[in-house]
Amino acid sequence: MLYDNSRYLFFCVIVLMISGYTTLGLRIYSRVTKQNWGWDDTVASISALPFAWLCAQTIKAANNGLGAHEWNVTPEMSMAAYKAFVFFQVSYCCSIILIKASIALMLTRIICGQMYILWILRITIAVFTSVTLSVAIFCLLQCRPLAKTWNPAIEGYCHPSNVLASLSMTVTVTSIISDVIICFCPIPLLWHLQMNRNLKVVAGCLLSLGFFASICAIIRLAYTLALNSTDDYLCKLRNSPTLTCH
Repeated sequence: MLYDNSRYLFFCVIVLMISGYTTLGLRIYSRVTKQNWGWDDTVASISALPFAWLCAQTIKAANNGLGAHEWNVTPEMSMAAYKAFVFFQVSYCCSIILIKASIALMLTRIICGQMYILWILRITIAVFTSVTLSVAIFCLLQCRPLAKTWNPAIEGYCHPSNVLASLSMTVTVTSIISDVIICFCPIPLLWHLQMNRNLKVVAGCLLSLGFFASICAIIRLAYTLALNSTDDYLCKLRNSPTLTCH
């Protein structure tokens, strides 16, 4: 059942999922028909799998109380929502790594003799991948056994919630920095291209659309603090999956 803000979370995920897969489908069609397929397209296509898992877990969590006030959520719903949120976090880490790698690979296709830009991209993606994978692994190891994450009645041990909040914030900050670096990398390439200045500006704007992702990540920093919450936890988490899907 969808209560309170769960219905808005559900609607946002559906809209973003449809727009995302439509865009990916158009990209695949364009590259196949023009016989211009590259590794960036392969990685982008693979990223559709963890993104589908991400959307599925978010929808499952919304149907079980994510975004709803605690008085509308039964214990069974709460456990299902917590379980879905754990796997949402893992799927987010996997999908964002592949998406950023795809963008970096796309930029390498237009780099000609700019080795310093190539190495900047490699180092950026390597650092981001290391940090994000570490958090994904922690999400699966935060409780022993893992089921205790969503069922506190099980005997075992869990790390304090502030550890996950700190790691999530680290991923967000790293994501923001990597987005900015990736957005600025094409600028030196455009500067040396033989084209009209207006075309350079338009191309630069298109290649810098990643700044929108950075804005969402910055906004998400505030909602990451909800991971430290002890009351009405599921309701306070409602914005994190939506901003992540952006």
